[in-house]
Amino acid sequence: MKHSTAMLRIVTTIFILSTAALAAEDLPVRSVLLYPDRAQITRKDNVKLVAGKNRLIIANVSPNLLPDTLRASCAPDCSIVEVSSRLDRFSETVRPRIQALEKKFAAVKEKRDTVSATIQRNQFVLNFVNQLSTAASRVIGEETMRPADSGRWTKAAQFIQNERTARRSLIQKQEEQGRKIDLELAAIQKELDMARAEGEKTARTVEVRLTSSRAQSAEVQVGYNIRGASWSISYGALLAKDGSVEIEMFGNAVQSTGEDWKNVSLGFSTANTERGLERPRVRPIRLRVIEKSTAQSYKLEDRATGNVDATESQPAEAEETGGQTDIETGGTALIFRVPEPQTVESSNRSKKVPLARFVLKPMETYYRVVPSISESAVLAVKLKNDRVFPLLAGPVDLFRGGRFAGKTTLHYVAGTSEFTLGFAEDRNIVVTRTVNRNRGTAGILGGGKLWTREIRFETENRGNTPADIRIFESIPVSELEEVKISVTESGGFAEEKKGSGIYSKRLTLTPGSKGSAMITYTVRTPEDFPDNLIDR
Repeated sequence: MKHSTAMLRIVTTIFILSTAALAAEDLPVRSVLLYPDRAQITRKDNVKLVAGKNRLIIANVSPNLLPDTLRASCAPDCSIVEVSSRLDRFSETVRPRIQALEKKFAAVKEKRDTVSATIQRNQFVLNFVNQLSTAASRVIGEETMRPADSGRWTKAAQFIQNERTARRSLIQKQEEQGRKIDLELAAIQKELDMARAEGEKTARTVEVRLTSSRAQSAEVQVGYNIRGASWSISYGALLAKDGSVEIEMFGNAVQSTGEDWKNVSLGFSTANTERGLERPRVRPIRLRVIEKSTAQSYKLEDRATGNVDATESQPAEAEETGGQTDIETGGTALIFRVPEPQTVESSNRSKKVPLARFVLKPMETYYRVVPSISESAVLAVKLKNDRVFPLLAGPVDLFRGGRFAGKTTLHYVAGTSEFTLGFAEDRNIVVTRTVNRNRGTAGILGGGKLWTREIRFETENRGNTPADIRIFESIPVSELEEVKISVTESGGFAEEKKGSGIYSKRLTLTPGSKGSAMITYTVRTPEDFPDNLIDR
C-alpha cells in the first residue's frame, strides 16, 4: 500500500554478525555534476557501523542508474567490500490498492448513473407538465368567452403549477447531488491514476557491503551516473549605449530521473559538448565538373568556410565569471561549480542557473548588409572573448536599448578569440542591388561564351546618426580549367580571403546621405555550359 513506498525510502544498516538491525536516514544526494547526456550523482552521510561486517541498503534510487558506474567509499578505518544494485518493480505491491480503488470507483459510478436516470425521468415529467400547461391555458382562454365553471379551471391550473414547481425542485436537488458525486469520482480517478502510475514505476536498490575495524560513525559515500538528465547553455546579450556588450551565460538543467535533487552542490561539465555549430554566413560559390561516363555536366555548389580549430580551455578564477560560479578544468573539459545550493526537481522542466556575467568592449561596430539576401542591414558588433574559458555554442537573447531585439545563435568561441553578434535589423539603412547581365561570344578563335555581370548597389542612411556600412557579395569561383572567372572592375570591393569569392566594401554615410558601389566580373565558358549556373 502507500506505506510500502515510504518504507523503500529508509536506508537500513544490517549487521550480518548480529541479530539486531539499526534504522538510519537515507543517504541524501549531496552533489550533482551535469553532463550534456547524463548526471553524476554523489550521496554522502555519516552512518553508524559496528565492528566487522556491515551492509547498507539504499532504496528508491533512480531506475536510470547505470550499474557499471557504481562506486563507494568510506572513512575512517573502514573499507568497501562490494557495491551492487538491483531493479525493483512496484506493480505487485500496489495491485491490491488499485483493485480496491477500481471497486470503489465502480460503486460511485453506479450511484451517479442512478441519479442521472432519476434526473431524466423528472425532466420528462416536467416537459409533459409544461405541455399540459400550454394546452390548459388555451382551453381556459376559450372557456372565458362563454359561461362556465371557472373554479374547475382554477383548480386545474393550480395543480399544474404545483407539479411544475415540485419537479423543478427535485431536478435541482438531484443535479446538486450529481455534482457532488462527480467531484467524488474525480478524486477517486486521480488517486487511481496515481496508483496505476506507481504500479508501473521502477526503482533501484543499491547495496553496499563494508567492513569496519571498530564500532563508529563513519562517512559513507556512494556515487553513480544516471540517464535522463542533461544541460544546455544559453546567453543574454545586452548592447549598452557606449557600444559595450554585457554577456550573461546560463546553464539550463533538465532532469526526469525520478530523483528530486534538493539543496545540492550543482556543477555543469562541458565534456563531450558539441562544438562549432555553424552560424549563417556568406558562402563562397564554386563551379565543378562531375564526370559521368565520357560526358561531363556542371554543378553549382555552395561550400561553407571552415571553423577555426577549437583550443583547450585554461584554468580560470571566479572573477572570470563575474562571481557567478567557480571554474574547474580537467583535460579538455570545463566545469562550472555553482556556489549556492540548488534544487532541481524531476519534472522535465528546465531550471535556468546563472554561470557567468561579464562585459566585453567592442572591437568594431558596423552595419552588415548582404543585398543578395536582404536589403536591410544588421547592426553587427565585433567582440573579443577576453575570458580564459571558451563560450560554448547556444542560443542568445538579444537586448538593445533596454528592449528585447530578437534571437540569434552563438557558436563555439575559444578563449581570447573574436566573434560577432548581430543586434537585429536596422531599417534606417537600406541597400538596393541591381544586376546587369550581358552575354556574348568568347572570341572567334577561342569559341565558347562570354558572360559579363555588373552588380550595382545604391545605399541610403535614413537615420539620424552616421553609419559605417559593409556590403558583402559573393562572386563565383571556378575550379574548372575550361571556365575562367575574373573580376574586371572591383569598385573598391576587396576579397575577404583569397580564393573565397566573398567580396566586401566599406562605406560611411552621414545622416540622410546616399552612396553607390559597383563590382563587375566576367565568366568564359564552353558552349555547352548551362546558363542557369551563371544567371544569378
